[in-house]
Amino acid sequence: MGFKNKPQYQSLSWCCNFLLAIFCAFIFGFNIYFNGSLACPKVFRHYANYTPNEVMHHYMTQITLGSYLYWMWGAVYVIMIMWFIYVFYLLLCRLSCSRDNKTPLFSGFFWFLFIIVNLLNSLWLYLFVHDHILISGIILLTSTAMLYALNILAYRLCLVDIVDSKNCSNEENNELLNCEITLLKLLTLNGLPLFAICCTITACLQWAIILKYFLFHFSDNISCIVALAILTILLIIYWGLDILFARKYFVCTWLPYFALIYAFGAIIFKKNSIGCSQTPGVLFSFILLIVTVILLIIKSCSLCFCYPKSPNPNFSRV
Repeated sequence: MGFKNKPQYQSLSWCCNFLLAIFCAFIFGFNIYFNGSLACPKVFRHYANYTPNEVMHHYMTQITLGSYLYWMWGAVYVIMIMWFIYVFYLLLCRLSCSRDNKTPLFSGFFWFLFIIVNLLNSLWLYLFVHDHILISGIILLTSTAMLYALNILAYRLCLVDIVDSKNCSNEENNELLNCEITLLKLLTLNGLPLFAICCTITACLQWAIILKYFLFHFSDNISCIVALAILTILLIIYWGLDILFARKYFVCTWLPYFALIYAFGAIIFKKNSIGCSQTPGVLFSFILLIVTVILLIIKSCSLCFCYPKSPNPNFSRV
């Protein structure tokens, strides 16, 4: 598949970009080890007096997930490890001998932003288990915002900054097979959005704690409703783009829906109830669960009966 030479995304040489990618993978690996050591002190070395699960149970709310949150983050790390392995396979085995002067697959800015996100993620969890709940919540919001910026860049790089297929009929410049490009899109446009939505869910849970115990000392009901209401606003924006306004860009993106279903379902399963007037946070979660399932069905049906035209059939390097 042809690639478009984008000087604004290729200011670094292939070697410098590759070294930055390696450093990003190293930081991500450290992030996994560090988070695992905090979550599972019996398996890894214990770096704090409390585990995240113990902190969340100390500051209990209606929407506390507890150990269910570990499984969601475990899925994120597995998908992202697969993404890293595949990206390095493409860099080393498919593009290292590129005829196009070894132009990088992802830009230096992309890797730099991803490094900052992973460092902030580790810092957030370190402060959280050391009972600095408010400052860690601010850092988590910052990390989440940067992760969404990374997602926007990934979508642009995968689906917008591409070569028009009409101008790329000459196959002699092709470097990646169609199947390789498709798999790269699937991993990139599912792994990074899954990472972002899990950070968003975690931020919602933590800010319910902050609103109840640290900032305004709201009641449990109000704290959970406010946190879930803010999450709902963000989800409405995402759902609107996904189903109505930018369908062609979200064709490959599915995992965020399943993460939302898992999180809302875990809240209901943990409370063993769909909620009531005494537990409006659980009822709110149940409503969001139903809406998410309905929208997932609508997305599936719309793609089956009215598949959107791709913004461009090729993939570009960043």
